[in-house]
Amino acid sequence: MIKNKQFISVPKEKSIVVDLDCFLCTDRDLNRKCRIENTELLEETLRAHGYNKLFLVISSYFIKRVNNKKLYEKMVQERKIHKAPALVDTDWYVLQLAKKLDCDVLSNDKFRDYWDEFGRDWVEKKRKTFMLIEGKLIIKM
Repeated sequence: MIKNKQFISVPKEKSIVVDLDCFLCTDRDLNRKCRIENTELLEETLRAHGYNKLFLVISSYFIKRVNNKKLYEKMVQERKIHKAPALVDTDWYVLQLAKKLDCDVLSNDKFRDYWDEFGRDWVEKKRKTFMLIEGKLIIKM
């Protein structure tokens, strides 16, 4: 007979790859630059949905489109966001990473060009969509 045995539950790792170009381009400033500050809202919201491992992937040329280059560079240096390799299609890279890590994808892109390679069913099953409305992020799970 086992007495006073305590069981510690270890939370399952829940991961997601984010198409950060797609997310950041949904909110632009008056100069039509993408607001990098929204990355904080994104992280908070994903963690509230139970994701504890976030892979925020951005295209290698995105610095030209961002409103705060200094903050962008800091986030890249701290590895909060990850640049896709130069000359590699960012959408393909996001899907490839998600497939390899067997995790969800956050993007409003339907990725139709990649249905043959990754499987339409897999893309539709793994893809989560979002809306950014008046500073609030809504994710369709």
